[in-house]
Amino acid sequence: MTLVYLTDDCIYYILYYLQNNHSTLFNCLLVNRFWCKSTIPLLYANPFANISKKRYLIISTLIFCFDKTEISQLKNQLGLSQVNNIIIDEGHKPLFEYLKYLEDYKYSIINSVIYGWFAKYHSGLLSFQKLYNDIIPIFHQSILRQ
Repeated sequence: MTLVYLTDDCIYYILYYLQNNHSTLFNCLLVNRFWCKSTIPLLYANPFANISKKRYLIISTLIFCFDKTEISQLKNQLGLSQVNNIIIDEGHKPLFEYLKYLEDYKYSIINSVIYGWFAKYHSGLLSFQKLYNDIIPIFHQSILRQ
């Protein structure tokens, strides 16, 4: 018996059909390299849509997509060399440029997620006003740059 393979287009349409089912898409990331490359754009088209209480975790991933200037600005504003126990290293680059897949940009939702991230990991380090005046523009600059 011969093994039948699905074409790349067919796999992509299956993944596209599953785009609102994030838990299934996360499992698809682990199938193989092609599935991973096809799934990432769907997951990161609207990464802030996740209603979970832990949606702020995406911010740590997105920081790795910042360029050197943005990372330096973030370090200077925070006065830290690491964020959330993650060493902010200008030399470290993620496997994907996640921000380039972002399709749905809602300023207020992104602010809310960033604020949730700061509330979880940096409460007491920064005043709310400093956060909005100094830190949030760095995030939006990076997102819009992509």
